[in-house]
Amino acid sequence: MPHLPGRRSPVAARLPLTAHALRFRVVPAAGLALASLLLAGRCEAACTFGSVPIAQLYGDWFENCADDNPVGVFAALISDPSGVNTNGTDGVCESEAPSANGLGQPCIHGGSIRGDHSVVFEYDFGTLSWYGSLGCPIDPYPSQGGNPIIVQVVANDGASSIIRASWDNALAGYNVDFASPYDEATGTFSNLSCHPQSVVFNSGVYGPSGYTLNLTVLLPVLESDCNPGTAGASIAQCPNGAADNPVVTRGHLFTRVADCRGGVSDLRTESWTLSPVQPDASGHAVLTFPLEPFSGCISIGTTYAYDGKEIPAIAGFRKLPKNCIPEDPGCAGDEGSRLRIDVHDASTMWWISESFVDSYNLYRGDLAILKQLGTCTQDPATVPLAARSCDVAGVVANDDVTLAPGQAVFYLITGNLYGEGGLGTNSAGQLRPNTHPCH
Repeated sequence: MPHLPGRRSPVAARLPLTAHALRFRVVPAAGLALASLLLAGRCEAACTFGSVPIAQLYGDWFENCADDNPVGVFAALISDPSGVNTNGTDGVCESEAPSANGLGQPCIHGGSIRGDHSVVFEYDFGTLSWYGSLGCPIDPYPSQGGNPIIVQVVANDGASSIIRASWDNALAGYNVDFASPYDEATGTFSNLSCHPQSVVFNSGVYGPSGYTLNLTVLLPVLESDCNPGTAGASIAQCPNGAADNPVVTRGHLFTRVADCRGGVSDLRTESWTLSPVQPDASGHAVLTFPLEPFSGCISIGTTYAYDGKEIPAIAGFRKLPKNCIPEDPGCAGDEGSRLRIDVHDASTMWWISESFVDSYNLYRGDLAILKQLGTCTQDPATVPLAARSCDVAGVVANDDVTLAPGQAVFYLITGNLYGEGGLGTNSAGQLRPNTHPCH
């Protein structure tokens, strides 16, 4: 396991899997009294008996999680997800030493640093560290392997890792590491990973009513301390093995407009907009977005239910850059659809790369035809100077067109992202029609 700069040493990941090796640090009673004093009048919503931590203890982390901006994490009790959850509070340990999560709570077992694509989670439902969570996942005397919770880690790009973890009496808490793959022969853990597992965009098309997106909601991979090959299985954390896993079903689709460059750290559904169209039994849905000008990207997220009870938080999302929808006259900026194109020399042109574009379509037209007919994209079969290059992967194209005296050509470019984009607006502010498109 590699040692990441700024990370705690991974040596702890090779400790023998025993209860004594996994115990949490004991907090002095004086600290508990002080915390109770500072949080007077607010403790009724949290556990009323000291520390109830959720943590990663063995020096591992969630890898491949985009974290240039705050990462979203949400934990909830499977049997009562709406009544017992972290309520949008930040339990991600990403800071320079001394490590702390987003609430300023010290991360006793270390953390990561923002931008390293690794995430460490540590949170406490107890009175000592409570900063707004709802309810308590346990009673004063929880049973071994009981009171399972779901932890959702959602990276800036919407990729996620979803974990089931249950109570461990020896730890007096929830050890997320129990859901990690574990090699009994060497005593080592493997990192869990964020990966796209929420929504797949199948196709998209522009029309007079807006942008229509065909998508499918996936069923996620549940990382669980009940799964074979995990640390939890090594200590029989789940009496019936994988049979103790909850049944996972699709929940609801939500949307939210946010900065294209960042993530969405608040996963609570109350901060998103419920989609008027919901997926069918196979997860299929068709959404239409109006072509109205506003900045930001649309994030399309989904929830999931476990044993029939829906977690009130987004478990993953995909970004659809709204201000990159080319028919939007307000598109502009780094994520906009106004692609700047320039001529490098007599036969070469280039354009500015766009973050949310998979490939480009370059159109050449006869300026005389444009002036005469107003046709922006022209048919190469009938207009000798017309041409098009479709699905160009880079930002440079060569064009060896030969012009007679008095002839002139012009160029237009579109981007492809789940369908071909538009041509922007003309000098009168009107949308340019694409009468002979690549797609």
